[in-house]
Amino acid sequence: MIAEEAAEDVTRVPAWAAPVSSRMGRALVVLALSISYIALYLTLDRFSFIEAQHGIDITPWSPSAGLALALLIIKGLRWSPVVFAAELLSAATLPEMAIPSAPIFIAALVVTGGYAGAAAVLRRLGFDAGLHRTSDVVLLIVVTITSSGLAACGYVATYAAAGVVPIMR
Repeated sequence: MIAEEAAEDVTRVPAWAAPVSSRMGRALVVLALSISYIALYLTLDRFSFIEAQHGIDITPWSPSAGLALALLIIKGLRWSPVVFAAELLSAATLPEMAIPSAPIFIAALVVTGGYAGAAAVLRRLGFDAGLHRTSDVVLLIVVTITSSGLAACGYVATYAAAGVVPIMR
């Protein structure tokens, strides 16, 4: 009798907890979205790799950056690790030259931090992702330009400090 009650206690889920099947379903959705995002990020980054400077991922345009910011705006900052993973994979696999691991890691942190910071600023300033107000569009443009510039400067500075790109004198 006691063993049966103990077995029931183990299988009983508290009323506030979601059923295991529901949690598993959500986890699978998150995993599928993460894998899809990373694949799309890598594809866009590869397309933008035309005319890359110094054989690394310094390009005149970056649609993958827009994708990263869109994910963080729509899904929230908790998706930053997925953005970091995509940036890290991109920097490790796309360049035409060998780059040491440390600058790749630091540059991925800088880029992810830049776009996570932009999403946080937008959220703090009351940005509506539906772009229903003109102020939302202006805010998105200003924050995007600013964060992209800062992330690009941090990216290039990281690679310059590591000796990956030459410093102009």
